[in-house]
Amino acid sequence: MLSLARYLAGQFADLAEVQILHALSLVSWRRRRTLARRERERPHDSGRWFTPEEALVVEALASLIVPSDETGPGAKEVGVTASLDRLLAQSPSRQHAYRSGLLACDEWARRQHGRCFAELTVDQQRELLDWVDPAGSRPVKPSSLGHKVWRKATDVYRKWRCPFVELFPELARDVMGAFYTHPVTWHWLGYDGPPMPAGYPDLRERLVSPTAAPSVERVS
Repeated sequence: MLSLARYLAGQFADLAEVQILHALSLVSWRRRRTLARRERERPHDSGRWFTPEEALVVEALASLIVPSDETGPGAKEVGVTASLDRLLAQSPSRQHAYRSGLLACDEWARRQHGRCFAELTVDQQRELLDWVDPAGSRPVKPSSLGHKVWRKATDVYRKWRCPFVELFPELARDVMGAFYTHPVTWHWLGYDGPPMPAGYPDLRERLVSPTAAPSVERVS
């Protein structure tokens, strides 16, 4: 009975969280007005979805998630933003989280530093990621019901205050997926791509000369 009560309490808490966040979002008239403006500015062709403002935020975030360095390319070098733009244009289920989450990045940046997110320094941008993931500052398994209630209330507040909290896990997965499925990344990692019926005719050349660019021609 105790486990059933805990399960029902958890289900009720999740439902209450959704309803509270919805109610709070209706109160934020400034956010709704900005979202409406961005909707009017969206590209109309089928392969793009981000507004210019959103594209800059995505590029900055992707570069934080997969930065470039002297050992190899990062998200910017393989065009992750363009890949995500195409993904969002074809995935309505993702659009709500991205729409509110990317706006929240600019809202946070203006509150903290008086500028939009893309204009901040890398160290300033990282402050947002540190705020979004405070897992290290709290126990994984709260020891009391009161602690659980407090954690849930804190999460609801953080998600309303900055909807990027909800977007970040999905964004990180999408960025990593776009990065590691790009041919440039495959070449950097020495991966020959998905299995091909004709094999990999340029593999021997690449083993002899690791700097040789992969061929796109098949050898019969």
